[in-house]
Amino acid sequence: METTSVSETEMRAASYVSEMGMRAAFYKKKSNFRAAILTLDWSKDGLVPLPGGRSYNFLSADKVKKNLAPLFSKFGLELDVDCEAITQMEPVGNMTQHWVVKCIYTLVDTDTGYSVSRTSYGEAADAGDKGVGKARSHAFKRWAIEEFNIADGIDSDDAAYETGSRFKP
Repeated sequence: METTSVSETEMRAASYVSEMGMRAAFYKKKSNFRAAILTLDWSKDGLVPLPGGRSYNFLSADKVKKNLAPLFSKFGLELDVDCEAITQMEPVGNMTQHWVVKCIYTLVDTDTGYSVSRTSYGEAADAGDKGVGKARSHAFKRWAIEEFNIADGIDSDDAAYETGSRFKP
């Protein structure tokens, strides 16, 4: 009886093909996920007043989570979050708490286990005890907006942005 051996090169090639197949399947799911996101309501949740008569619109982390949560299982993806660094900063103005968080968001294909991780930072100041939670919410929103190309309506190249207004005259 003749035995057949598979060379190391052939095994690496098969592994590479398998990895590329898992990667392609992951990005197909992510693309379908993104297409579904575009059909959702991303209107702003409110207006935050700032000193000097300025203000800005905001999109709540709650809305982002409510919009995204059902899509993860629908498209066979899961999200793992690890906020690995929480740093207290110097207070800002009348805000007694000022925090910066570094969170790693790992998007996982539940069929293959293929995953991609991205880092997002959040920063928040608060006069009470909500600074860390606000910073985590900020990190999550920034990750979701960047990861899935969600338009947040804030254009830093817009002249109105420089004056503190999110609204064009």
